[in-house]
Amino acid sequence: LDLYASRNWVYFSVWDNGCGIPARILHKVEQPYVSTKKKKNSWGIGLSYVYSVIRAQYGQMRIRSREGEYTRFRIRRTALSTYCAMPAPVPGSG
Repeated sequence: LDLYASRNWVYFSVWDNGCGIPARILHKVEQPYVSTKKKKNSWGIGLSYVYSVIRAQYGQMRIRSREGEYTRFRIRRTALSTYCAMPAPVPGSG
């Protein structure tokens, strides 16, 4: 886990050396019910939930993975002082 901040942004970087995410589904993992695991073991809602929370806070998430080697998540979100000064999101706009 790496964490650092600037005046307006907070940055997180999390990675593992697990099985990675296959390239054929990497672009789908932010959608609900997408999983690399068997359905009886995983509903595939964790990453879609995390992505929704990050977007609601005006943040961004980037995923990089190599199957059989690693997965890395880079998250950038607004710092609290910046977040409090922003207008509320319009429902259905994003």
